[in-house]
Amino acid sequence: LSLLCDFIIFVNTGWEHRVSRGKISRHWQEGEVERRERYQMSLEEKRKRSDYVIDNNFTEENTYRQINEFWQIYLGKN
Repeated sequence: LSLLCDFIIFVNTGWEHRVSRGKISRHWQEGEVERRERYQMSLEEKRKRSDYVIDNNFTEENTYRQINEFWQIYLGKN
């Protein structure tokens, strides 16, 4: 799949945020995030394979700033 993409972005989100978002947006039961993550590539491996990392553990403004930084880098290469 990565061969089909121009770039891969890893969005780092803490455990508590992932569980909370799973419950709220997907109505997942307790333990569902853990169950699903067991069958996926490790977060560390995903991070290693990515071209860029966005840390989504802070404010929404901070996340948008990181996204804008990425686009400036990406647009500068093209």
